[in-house]
Amino acid sequence: MNLEALQAQIDNLNGRLTATQSAVRALIACHPNPEKAIEIVAEHLDRYAGLALAKDVPDELADAMSNADKHILPTDEEIERAQR
Repeated sequence: MNLEALQAQIDNLNGRLTATQSAVRALIACHPNPEKAIEIVAEHLDRYAGLALAKDVPDELADAMSNADKHILPTDEEIERAQR
């Protein structure tokens, strides 16, 4: 695979990931109990980040998993908007 095709694949996956993160944020924000949803999602993120760190994975993957909550969990403002 040439560099251009590889970059196109990376860009495509990045776009899908960003869309998925946005959808998850919206679903958590509009949940009837968003605080509980955040708690449960954060627990799962921590668990899987811990599993990744326990294995021999690239640093970039481990770092992304460790910081996933910053990209997945909604802000208070997003929750307020969704609850209106």
